[in-house]
Amino acid sequence: MSGKEMPIGGNFENSGVVNLGAISGSVTITLNSLPPRDAKGNETSEIKRHLDELRVAIEAELELPNDIKVNALQQVENLAKSVQMKDEGKRKLQASMSFSALKALNDSLANVAKLAGSMTQLLPLIGGFFGLV
Repeated sequence: MSGKEMPIGGNFENSGVVNLGAISGSVTITLNSLPPRDAKGNETSEIKRHLDELRVAIEAELELPNDIKVNALQQVENLAKSVQMKDEGKRKLQASMSFSALKALNDSLANVAKLAGSMTQLLPLIGGFFGLV
């Protein structure tokens, strides 16, 4: 080898797929761990169902790149974690940030009609739970 050549090694598998599976599993675990009632005493089964429907829609969308899916799923997980927060200020802030990120994604999905349709239907329900809409 000359001084300018460098051996390259390692595993170059598509890490997006691995990350997508990991975050999907993490979202599912977080959703399944939601208690029957949140810190405010609200029933959580409906928000859990809406967030799970959104998770499934994101994962199923073939036109959405894996890195965008991973980001969207992280926002879904953050919303699920927000359900369990006792501090109302922190709960609302985290939910608001994740909700805004998903809303921005939804607004940019003109070519991804199925997911956009699901998000258009589910985001108002999810936002309503947190008092964001």
